[in-house]
Order: sequence, then C-alpha cells, then structure tokens
Amino acid sequence: MIVRFALSFSLLLLLITDLASAANSTAKPGCKGSCGDVRVPYPFGIGPNCSLNAWFEVSCNETSTPPTILLKRTNMEVLNFSLRSADYDPELEYHRVKSPVVSMNCSGRETSLGVDLTGSPFFFSEYRNKFLAAGCNSTAFLAEVDTKNTSCRSACIGDALFGSNPYNICHGTCCERELPSALKTFNATFDSQSDGCKLAYVVENNWASNVANRSGLQNMEAVGAVLDWAIPKEDFELSEDGREYTCREYGLELSDPNIHKSIRCFCKSGYEGNAYLPDGCQGKIQNLFTSLV
Repeated sequence: MIVRFALSFSLLLLLITDLASAANSTAKPGCKGSCGDVRVPYPFGIGPNCSLNAWFEVSCNETSTPPTILLKRTNMEVLNFSLRSADYDPELEYHRVKSPVVSMNCSGRETSLGVDLTGSPFFFSEYRNKFLAAGCNSTAFLAEVDTKNTSCRSACIGDALFGSNPYNICHGTCCERELPSALKTFNATFDSQSDGCKLAYVVENNWASNVANRSGLQNMEAVGAVLDWAIPKEDFELSEDGREYTCREYGLELSDPNIHKSIRCFCKSGYEGNAYLPDGCQGKIQNLFTSLV
C-alpha cells in the first residue's frame, strides 16, 4: 500500500510538472512564447511558421524598453493578448492594441491615416470599445460607416477638451458613442463650423478615464483599444471537436468572408490550455489526483 502510494505520488509530481509546463507555454511548439512580459499565444506567433497564417504573425523588438510587439500585416502595436483557456466565452479572446488618434487643426501633430483592417480576421470590439470625439462645438463622424448614430457632438469647458469628473471623462465636454458591429475601418471626418483642435478615437471602455493627466490626452498619438478576432473555418488545422476541446461558430452573420463562417475553440470542462494547438488542452491536476488515489 505504501509502495503504491509512493509510486502514485511520484507519478503525480511528474504530471504536475508536465501540466505546469504546458500551461505556461501556449505558443506553437518550437516557437518563442513571449515578448518581454507579454505571452503570445497561438494562433498568434512570433516570426514565420509560428502563427496560424500571416495575419496572426507578430514581431518582437527586444531592443526597445519595454519590448514591443507588432502585428505585422496591420502594423499595429500589441499591448497584450487574452486567450480563454477553458469554458466558452466569446468576449475573452481578443488582443489589446495601440489605436491611432485622428486629429484636425491640432498644433504640433500630424493627421493620422486611421486604421483599415479590411480583409483581415480582426475587427474593433463593439462591446469593449467606444467612439470618442473631442473639440469645441465640433461634430465628428465615423468615416465610411453606413449606419446611424455614428456622429458625435462635443463641447468645451473653457479651453478644456476633457472633463475633470473622475467617473465620466466627457462630462460637459467630449462625446461618446457605441461602435457599430464588427467595425473594420476607423477614420473620422469633422464639421467645418468651428476652429481649434479636433480629435477622434476608437478607445477601450474606461481607458481614457483612467488616464491621470486628462490634458495629456490631447497630445497622445495613440490610445488603448481592443481588437476581436475569429478563425475562418478553412484555415483551422484541427477537427472541430475533440475529446479535450470543442469549437463553435463565432455567431456573426456578416458578408465579410473573413468573419462569416468563423470559429472559436475552447477546452472542455476539466481541461485547460490552448484549444488551437494539438494536445493543447490538458487535464486539470485535481482530476488526475482523483484518478491516482
């Protein structure tokens, strides 16, 4: 009995070590798993042959402080990734990026060209971002968006473009609007009825309110925003249902072929890890312990 327990305990320690190693590495085998302190999970990957396809390839510049990650095809800097390891939740797979600020008549800054994600599997999350515009008596419009309620009218308090309310950055000043579904392009136009600096952002919810120096927002070249993604079925390399994982259609009924008929995968109950990798979902330690005693 003692020998059996000792052998079971030794085996359990080995399994714990293997599981810890698997849990800490969500990258494709043989590929670098992080850039600085930021973990890069598959289907993303650092360098060629480490991502699902070229859209998910990132570069890692370790000569900068801190190291910077660039989504190569879109040329957007990535701040961090989120990958759901278990239990399906479509809102928990995304990556946070630096989104450019579109401006007009702002001294000392160039006008941004905005963002165009057309043809990619990425789009701005309508649940995690908002359209924000600032300027004195100015109206900003989301360019190239054929939906209602995408204009934003802003005002000023004195010459302040942003309010001082700690819970509402736009109290009495800037304007906020919800994003249309699956927004692929971001650019903005402004009315010509007012002078002065005018700004437009696609920004993560509550991101701007957490900036201590509100006046500094006027000088920022980029802000934090969230890009969502899904994998077109024809690019998925595994079967859509396995013993440890399962996949579901993303659920967006759109004509965009890069989103329509796309899937998300997750580890089944009792497993955790990266469902996009072969053998990426590993059994939880407590289940293994139960099977050994």
